Amino acid sequence: MIRSQSAGSFWFIVVTGGLLSGFGCAPPIQPQPVQQCPGIASAAEIVVDLQTIRDAVVPLSSGGSCRIRWIGSDHKLHEENPSIDIRFVPPDRFFLRGNILGSETIRMGSNADEFWLAAPPKEISAYWWGKRDRLMVCRTHLWLNPALLLEACGLYDLIGQWSLSREPGWDVLTRNDASGRPEKRLSVGTCDRRIGRIEYLDAGKVVIAIVLQDYPEPGKGPCVPATITIKGIDPDSQASAILTLQNLDIFEPTEAQLKGKLFTRPQPQGFDHVYELSESCEFVETKP
Repeated sequence: MIRSQSAGSFWFIVVTGGLLSGFGCAPPIQPQPVQQCPGIASAAEIVVDLQTIRDAVVPLSSGGSCRIRWIGSDHKLHEENPSIDIRFVPPDRFFLRGNILGSETIRMGSNADEFWLAAPPKEISAYWWGKRDRLMVCRTHLWLNPALLLEACGLYDLIGQWSLSREPGWDVLTRNDASGRPEKRLSVGTCDRRIGRIEYLDAGKVVIAIVLQDYPEPGKGPCVPATITIKGIDPDSQASAILTLQNLDIFEPTEAQLKGKLFTRPQPQGFDHVYELSESCEFVETKP
C-alpha cells in the first residue's frame, strides 16, 4: 500500500505545488467515447443543450472517496484516500468534508460571498479563504476549489462566445479571452451529449483539466458524473485527484441548514497559518 510519510507533506504539495502550478509537460487525459455519432451542427446548439442540463441541477448530497497521489520531495509516490461527504445547493453553496479513520483531513466550502479550504490543526494547521468573486477570476490558480467542483457537477459556466471544432467522438467548444487566446474548452460526447473533459487555460496553456466519467443513464438520476478526475497539475509532483461519488441523492436542506454552519465559513480559530486570496491571485498570510 502506498502511503504518505505525513499529512503535512500532502498539504505542502496541494497548496504550494498542485494548487498554483500548470501542466508543463504533463500528458493530456481524455476519456474514450464508447462509439462515435454525428456531431451537432453549431456551437450555439450545444450551448443550449448544456444550459438545459445546468437549469435542471438540483440540490444534491453524496458520499464517496477521494484518492490523491503525488511525488514528494523524497521522489517517492505518496497517496491519501479520505472518505468524503458532499452537499451542494445551486448556484453557489458547496460543502465537502474528508475523513481518514474518523479524523478530518480536509474541509472545503463556499457560499454566495466566500470560499474556504482548511487542513485541521493537528495535521498542518493551515486555512485558506477569500471572496468568491475573486476566486472566479483566479480559478486557474487554484485547482482544488468549490467553484470548479460545482461546475463539474453540472453548474457550467457558459457565458461568452464559443467556437466549435471536432475530435473523434467529441464536439469541442472553445472560448477565447480578450486577447484572442483560448481560456476554456469543453469536450462534449457526440453520442451521449455529456461533457467528458473541461480544460481551463491561462495565456493559451492548459493549467487545469477535469475528466468527467460514469454519468447515469438518461432518466436514472441527476446528470452528475460518478467519477471526477483532476490529473497532471504539476509535472514535478505528478499530482492527481480522483473523486468517486456514491449514493448520490436529492438534498432537501432546511432553512436552518441553508443559513447555518453547513454553508457558513468557519472561523480559523486554532490554525497556525491563515491565508487570504489577494486581488493578484496570491494567497497572502494574515494573522490567525
